[in-house]
Amino acid sequence: MAVHDRDLNYLYVSQRYLNEYKIKDKDIIGKHHYDVFPDLPQKWRDVHQKALKGEISSAEKDAYIKEDGTVDWTRWECRPWYEADGSIGGIIIYTEVITERIQAEKRLQENEAHYRTLIETTQDGFWVIDINGKIIDVNEMYCQMTGYTKAELLGKKIPELEALETSQEIIAHIKQITENKSDIFETCHRRKEGSLIDMEISATFVNCDTGIFAFCRDITERKKIENELLYLSYHDHLTGLYNRRYFETQLKKIDKQINLPISIIMCDINGLKLVNDSFGHDSGDLLLKKAATIIRNSCREGDIFARIGGDEFVILLPNTTADETVRIANRMKELASSEKVVNIELSISYGYDTKTNDKQSINEIMANAENHMYRHKLYERSSMRSKTIDLIMNTLFEKSNRELLHSNRVSAICKAIATKMNLDKDAINQLGTAG
Repeated sequence: MAVHDRDLNYLYVSQRYLNEYKIKDKDIIGKHHYDVFPDLPQKWRDVHQKALKGEISSAEKDAYIKEDGTVDWTRWECRPWYEADGSIGGIIIYTEVITERIQAEKRLQENEAHYRTLIETTQDGFWVIDINGKIIDVNEMYCQMTGYTKAELLGKKIPELEALETSQEIIAHIKQITENKSDIFETCHRRKEGSLIDMEISATFVNCDTGIFAFCRDITERKKIENELLYLSYHDHLTGLYNRRYFETQLKKIDKQINLPISIIMCDINGLKLVNDSFGHDSGDLLLKKAATIIRNSCREGDIFARIGGDEFVILLPNTTADETVRIANRMKELASSEKVVNIELSISYGYDTKTNDKQSINEIMANAENHMYRHKLYERSSMRSKTIDLIMNTLFEKSNRELLHSNRVSAICKAIATKMNLDKDAINQLGTAG
């Protein structure tokens, strides 16, 4: 497997990829795909361009004519991967050189003895089952994959290894394979010690006497990366909360009568910009992380909470009355009051609204919650800003008594000038504070 960015530079390659294509350069990350494979035919380059436009291409058996004229058979898939904002970030190429398998399948028909040698040396697991699902033959690679010996596997039935399908589903699946002659599917098998292994199985029904041949490929690494990419596409990288994209998909799903009343709490972190400007973005990031933890700890199982902007968070509460929503918001405020970053108390402004019937628009409910939040923020922002400025000044004065004396002199001069200008009392105090 190989992962590329939009410019087709390598971001990741598996060891198997390096081995199968006999790539000696281990420092492949960052290099262009076509620099590594300069003789790559145009048809493959076209596949890459299709993937960058969102198309998924694949082939179960494809001939790759190498520069020296020899042919490698491959099974491959090329698909896009997506950034957290939904844009295409590049492509993932899953490829497997199956030349040995193709040759093995051909020779199986010609030479039973030679078949055994090839099956035992293939990089895939292999087994043969009868139409009742009992294993009647298995190769060493499958034994290595699962941790069983060959003697332990022979006679076992597939339901003893299968981790996803029930016994009845397996029986139905075997019947389907015998009717359709073949199938390729993904599943999970259980190792002897209990852990799971993701498998892609290519099964072929020969006849009732011979049974079903199956090649089993370990796709654990591929599934792990796919799951990581899926996680990144729906989560905020800094806080670990869901992102706006996920929230919007869930909002549509939750907006149903069965979930009424539906409440929404909009939250905003007070003073984030001031903290960033005064103490650096590391302090600002810490403020956001602590806020995310408090929001998470304030919610219940089944509630949906997300970071939807720089300092904005939202909580979606299905089957939650206005009174219950207030309790959740108050719990959040209480938890926030005990948290500090660079000696500044964490302050969260919030607003909420509740949808109680189908005639109300969920978007209007969200807009109302946001308006209530901004009203709270206007009230709380000045206090937060004043505390932050006091902290900055006190920190400065602790380091230099001269700065304190200078600041007091400037403040006195500003107030004197304002008094001479006959400004009102509030304006005089504001100028004194600014000085």
